[in-house]
Amino acid sequence: MAPPSRYSIAAVDRALDLLEAMRARGPATLAELAEQIGSTRPAAFRLLRTLQARGYAIQDRARGTWRLGARLPALARAANSQDALASLARPVMQDASDQTEEHIALLIRRNLDCVVAALVTGPVKLRRFVEEGTRLPLHAGPCRLLLSHAPAAVQARILASPMTKIAPHTRIDRAWIIADLPRLRDRSFSATDEELFEGEASIATPVFEAGMHLAGLLCVITPRFRLRGAHQRLVLSVLRDAAADISKELGN
Repeated sequence: MAPPSRYSIAAVDRALDLLEAMRARGPATLAELAEQIGSTRPAAFRLLRTLQARGYAIQDRARGTWRLGARLPALARAANSQDALASLARPVMQDASDQTEEHIALLIRRNLDCVVAALVTGPVKLRRFVEEGTRLPLHAGPCRLLLSHAPAAVQARILASPMTKIAPHTRIDRAWIIADLPRLRDRSFSATDEELFEGEASIATPVFEAGMHLAGLLCVITPRFRLRGAHQRLVLSVLRDAAADISKELGN
């Protein structure tokens, strides 16, 4: 197969660079955006005007800034409805499952819930597991890694709501969870024991899209005796490699 760069179109690359710059910076001036993408101002201006004509960029003339247009959320909703992330992740998850002989789940945040967006099953027998579409609380187990990357308003709503103990060791201590969220962001993986299901442990690693925005998690849930020593290290290594491969495909 020919390398993807053979089919690259420079103007499209530059337009996408602009969209990603506006997402990362928020409202920004033409000069700021041109500098960020390494473009001349006239070239960046022409691209912005083209995006504006299609509804993907908006100019605030009073402030002299540009920001993302109203058509982009519709694209995001369409991508979600078409299972874009799950479709991209499944082949990588299958390879990770083959290497570890574990079930691999793709977890995403949907509003105030953790949702199983995709699942690849391995040979390990579990007392209880999840199915695609299962919703889990954001404060519990590996889902807390999603919460650690969520906007402050989402974190505040979760922490202000009643938190249910769904398994023997589900954390519901607000002070402990508040302290744990920055630790999780810094550590970039989650390892929990009997927080989702009795007798089962989990390990999860983040998947990032462009701009280091969290897209979801790759997670193994398995009998707790399996996540020990060399096998735990193998699982974490394989999950990190798989997450890096998906993140690269997402433009990160």
